[in-house]
Amino acid sequence: MIEEKVGFCTLCKSQCGTINVVENGWLKKVVPNLDHPTGKAICLKGRSTPEIVHNSRRLRRRSGARRRRVIPNPQWVQVSWDEALDEIADRLKGHVARGGPESVAFAVTSGSSSPLSDSTYWILRFGELIERAAFDWDFVRDWTNAPCLVRSDNDRLARSL
Repeated sequence: MIEEKVGFCTLCKSQCGTINVVENGWLKKVVPNLDHPTGKAICLKGRSTPEIVHNSRRLRRRSGARRRRVIPNPQWVQVSWDEALDEIADRLKGHVARGGPESVAFAVTSGSSSPLSDSTYWILRFGELIERAAFDWDFVRDWTNAPCLVRSDNDRLARSL
C-alpha cells in the first residue's frame, strides 16, 4: 500500500514542508509540500532522507566497544542507555581531571547542516556543567587530532512515520 503523508523535514532548523511517500511502512520518497509555508523547495539532504533512514550501515542501537585497551580490534556490542551514558560521563570526567575543563571542546555546525543546531543552548549548558567557559560557534577544523569527539543526532523523521 502506498500512502502520502504530509509532514516536515527535521534535518535542520528550516523544517521545510514535505510530502512523504510511504510504501508498506517504508519511506520511499520525500518531496516538497507546495501548500506548506516552507515547502516551496527541499534541499538534497531532505530528499535523501529515505537513503539515510534505510541505510544498512546506519547505527540503530547504542553500542560500546569492550576491552578497548586489551585487544587491538575490539568488537562493538549493544549496551544499555545507562552503560552508554555512564561510559561517556566517565570519559569526559577523565579528560577534565587530566587536562582541565579546557581539554574538552564543544562546537555546533551551521543552522542548516544538522538538527543538532537546535540544541545549541543545551550544549552550552552542558559545557557549563564541566566548567567549560568557552564555546565555539564555528567549525572545529582539526577533527583528526581531537582527543575526544561527542556527536548527537536523532531519527525523528523515521519515528514519525
